[in-house]
Amino acid sequence: QCGKWNLRYRVVEVGLRGTPGLTLIDRPQEEGFVASSFQFLLLKKHNEWTPDMIRSVISRCASRGVELKWFGADEPIGFTSKYDSWQYADFEAMPATDRILAGIMDLRLPLTFSVDDC
Repeated sequence: QCGKWNLRYRVVEVGLRGTPGLTLIDRPQEEGFVASSFQFLLLKKHNEWTPDMIRSVISRCASRGVELKWFGADEPIGFTSKYDSWQYADFEAMPATDRILAGIMDLRLPLTFSVDDC
């Protein structure tokens, strides 16, 4: 099954490469991984995506049946929690980390998706 997930991952990766404003997380070909989800960044070098812009992307994708999870939301949803929502540990603000977390998106790649769906 790992190979099926990884095939779907690579198809999505090729399809999204070069999308303006979207940064892919390059993975070495020789890396072994199980790609049950696809993560990418909505992050620009100078003109950051605003939370409203990201919520709009999530909403527009959802209207097409594509569910995205966002690690930058104010409140954790499912597995998307970040350090400032962990109530069991004290923390210091990490602005550089926050900038990256604010743009991390996750797309689950279920095996019920055909390669054509991807």
